Amino acid sequence: VIENSHVGNECCLSGSTFINSTLEDGVFVKPYCYVEKTTIRKNCIIGSNMQITNRTIRANSKLSKEE
Repeated sequence: VIENSHVGNECCLSGSTFINSTLEDGVFVKPYCYVEKTTIRKNCIIGSNMQITNRTIRANSKLSKEE
């Protein structure tokens, strides 16, 4: 689901929800994520099952839940 959001070039979004957010170029988001009111800068990788709200993620970041 992508609602009121901007998605840059060469992004890969899989089975996640994006609301009022901006994803810059080259962002990879694994399944089951919820992203709201967030800016994800260039070339980030977001792991599965992440919930991100009201944040700015720096370029080239890799986020995942600790297992």
